[in-house]
Amino acid sequence: MTPLEKQIIINSLSGGKTSGYIGMHYKADYNLFSLVCIDDIKCGHPDNFFMKYANDKLSKYCKDYGEVIGTAEDPIIFQTMYELEQLMGQEIIWLRGVSFDKLIDIKKGLPGKAKGTLGRFCTTWLKIAPAFEFWYKYLAPEKIKVNLGFRYDEQERTDTFSTTWDFPVSTNNYGCHRNNWVKGLEWREGRFPLIEDRIFHKDIIDYWQDKSIHFAKDSNCQFCIFKKIQQIKMNSINCPDQINWAESKEEKHTWHKYSIKDAKKYIIDPEFNYGTGAGCTAGECIS
Repeated sequence: MTPLEKQIIINSLSGGKTSGYIGMHYKADYNLFSLVCIDDIKCGHPDNFFMKYANDKLSKYCKDYGEVIGTAEDPIIFQTMYELEQLMGQEIIWLRGVSFDKLIDIKKGLPGKAKGTLGRFCTTWLKIAPAFEFWYKYLAPEKIKVNLGFRYDEQERTDTFSTTWDFPVSTNNYGCHRNNWVKGLEWREGRFPLIEDRIFHKDIIDYWQDKSIHFAKDSNCQFCIFKKIQQIKMNSINCPDQINWAESKEEKHTWHKYSIKDAKKYIIDPEFNYGTGAGCTAGECIS
């Protein structure tokens, strides 16, 4: 890279209000969004327009993964990203990895914190890996800068952001020999503009008050292993198909210290603040 060339900047978008704020306020060369897909048609958006939109977007860079029929996230995410792209006036590139179903088969178990699970591999392979593949195919070898939606009131999240990637390259992965591994590849560095600009959660909420974008009540995978049991219970009411899908995977393992089945029966504390549960940290996991 010559002194006149600038480093490529990426906005990492998740479909939540905070990353949407990043997209609206900080210019980038690319805006990337990774969708977590599951193979259950009941978990798609009920409006065919948004499903077609999603598949049209994914076919540009991820056509080898096939059609998306459902997501582990609130299905309103399809509409959210459509509306956000219109409001931003810039292209949002949709990415995906293998379906959650296939990943569970590959790992022969579930991600989670409970006994019998394999640790938190879901964020790594369903969120980070698609972004890495995009970089590897279209932007490498230059390291990129990534704008992350870490607010001033959650600075601790920067401690777990990973800048390297270990990956096997094979005949089905970038056209190289199966036994060739690249370890510790430096491919990105994090930028945290919301921390630099002292943006708090309240600032994000206030910004979206008068904007006509439909956001999920609870972002990211509806059954995330870091969500509290009350959160899973509420999600079972608002997104029952996603929670039912997660419960169907519990024949041999559990996602949490509790089961999805138990969470569905849980009695909600009237003082529980819904919609503030954990989400993907986009860098905490490298497993």
